Amino acid sequence: MSLEGEIGGDIGSLGEPITAYLYEGNVTLGTAVGRTGRDTSILTYSAGLKVGDRVELFDDAALTYQACRALPVVRKVATAATSITGEIVSIDPARGMPANDTPVTALATMLSQDLLRRATIEFEGLRATKLIEQLIPQNSPADSQAVGAPATLAWDINLGAFKYVASGGAGLTPLFHIAGSTEGDVTAPQMVAYGLILSNKVS
Repeated sequence: MSLEGEIGGDIGSLGEPITAYLYEGNVTLGTAVGRTGRDTSILTYSAGLKVGDRVELFDDAALTYQACRALPVVRKVATAATSITGEIVSIDPARGMPANDTPVTALATMLSQDLLRRATIEFEGLRATKLIEQLIPQNSPADSQAVGAPATLAWDINLGAFKYVASGGAGLTPLFHIAGSTEGDVTAPQMVAYGLILSNKVS
């Protein structure tokens, strides 16, 4: 059904708006005819998103705080599971362009060349974010902090620091990926979100 013409019932927003990168699949450089009749360069995405689409936090080893320029990355809701979701409010164009028309498939390359579009996202319940340092203790095999996984982030009262734990974390949602090591402890910047609400997705 359509809600067009219905009396509105929204109060406030889903949560505080936050800027994020959109992961929209492969990125390809193309051309189109502009209003002046001249060719203009454009980017096409194999899984393009639009305003109003539902998105979820995306985890990948490439999504570190530095590589993402402090902006979390979201993708279209894709998995039938409980996760952090939100809605796209607005979209801005990417700031970079590929060197040629070969499709860009590697997420790390998309980030380094600034090929991902930026968007304003309203996540359910988001109230604030804070930059912290997180420790990933040495382990074999190495552990890693996944995006959107509050159960593995906790405050160590003996170390006086946030660190990765196997389980038991609660409340703070990490927005970036941190890979651990088998050779020593790893400490890296981490952005945590306060107030996010989990939603269940079914198929």
